[in-house]
Amino acid sequence: MADDLDRACAQVGRFLYHFANLENQIDLSLNSANMITGSVDFYKRFNFVLTATLNQIKDAKGQERVKKILNKVSKHNDYRQVVAHSRFESVGDGVKFTRVIARQGTVRIPDETWSKKDFEDKYEVMQKLVKQLKEEVVERVRPMKNYVAMPANTGTISLMGSPAALLASLDD
Repeated sequence: MADDLDRACAQVGRFLYHFANLENQIDLSLNSANMITGSVDFYKRFNFVLTATLNQIKDAKGQERVKKILNKVSKHNDYRQVVAHSRFESVGDGVKFTRVIARQGTVRIPDETWSKKDFEDKYEVMQKLVKQLKEEVVERVRPMKNYVAMPANTGTISLMGSPAALLASLDD
């Protein structure tokens, strides 16, 4: 029993390790990434990157490629939510996650059981996504010139660029 729990904990820990590497690619700026990561939730950072990248890629084929890559990242964040917000137990060679989802007046308890192969497949996809993000997204996004940050009390930023662009002035 203890060996099964140790294995389940190792599988969950390894998933979170790979997701953290994947999530780090969304932050774009190594010097300022910790400020973004600690202050802004994943989907807000994700939308910054998606918007900035699509704004800078003018051809439809390139935009579709980036959307496809970023949709895979989003899917793995959904998996991360299962791992991070569920109780779990060892089942067979994998893990059964139990979480209650209460939204809009309904309650669901989805069956989330991942086999050892499911975990390994997710690890492999995340490792490939890290490489794709570096080569096909991060390398293509450049800080936007002449962005104007409005005072905090206005609640707006005009001509917003990538998170790296927004923080570039702090790195100078």
